[in-house]
Amino acid sequence: MSVLTVIQGEKTEYIEFENEQPLGTLLSDYGYYVAQPCSRGVCKKCAVTLNGKSVLACKTRVTGDAT
Repeated sequence: MSVLTVIQGEKTEYIEFENEQPLGTLLSDYGYYVAQPCSRGVCKKCAVTLNGKSVLACKTRVTGDAT
């Protein structure tokens, strides 16, 4: 089982998941809003930081532990 650590302001949550998951879907399933109007990576409104790098939540798949 993998863990996605979500840090939003002073709040930290640990989300456990199995298998490869789309980051945007995983965040949405746990109540985090990430704008994904185009869902194709064109508009770049879903940019988030993952493991210290800027990524697009609609195009990124999480395969293991991540922050």
